[in-house]
Amino acid sequence: MLLALTEALCCPLDHDESYVVCVPVEADGSDVQSGVIGCPVCRAEYPIADGAAHFGRVKETSPVESLPYDAAA
Repeated sequence: MLLALTEALCCPLDHDESYVVCVPVEADGSDVQSGVIGCPVCRAEYPIADGAAHFGRVKETSPVESLPYDAAA
């Protein structure tokens, strides 16, 4: 998967539209072979394996339990 392609991808889940973030683990130049694509809104993670993103397998992460500052301020 070309790293530049991830700049055009959005999270497929039902929430405000958001571009995803790619975290490459293994890459050959700009060609990502393995890694994770993550959504900054819902925190869903999608694996990249063998150069292809797998949006059918979502791993939703837990929201932050507590913040180091007063979020209400």
